[in-house]
Amino acid sequence: MIKRVDYYQEREELLTRQAEELKEKIKERDRGILERREAEEALKESEEKYRTLIENLNIGVYRNTGGPQGKFIQANPAMLKIFGYETPGDFLEIYVSDLYQNPEERRLYIEEVSKKGFVKESIPFLVEIQ
Repeated sequence: MIKRVDYYQEREELLTRQAEELKEKIKERDRGILERREAEEALKESEEKYRTLIENLNIGVYRNTGGPQGKFIQANPAMLKIFGYETPGDFLEIYVSDLYQNPEERRLYIEEVSKKGFVKESIPFLVEIQ
């Protein structure tokens, strides 16, 4: 009879220990979920601040693809106004190279970016403003 009590007692201790381990793992999971939610919220706030800043600047800001022609990916309202475009959609349809008066300047710029990965002092260029 003693062995049977020991068996049940061991099983109860094992189950208690496993339940405690499970509770700890659930707490760790919940902490991870909370941290991820907080990080996502911080990222959303940061993105909103960046977007608001770019949208309200009085200077033209844009992003474009590389290559000889380049395609605009993003442009703020000031950039559209500088080049005489009403909507972002119209502006994003043109090639960056279309705005250069001298296509050779685009080639030099792309060459510099390709070599160094960045351009510290931009190569001056003239663009056609509509």
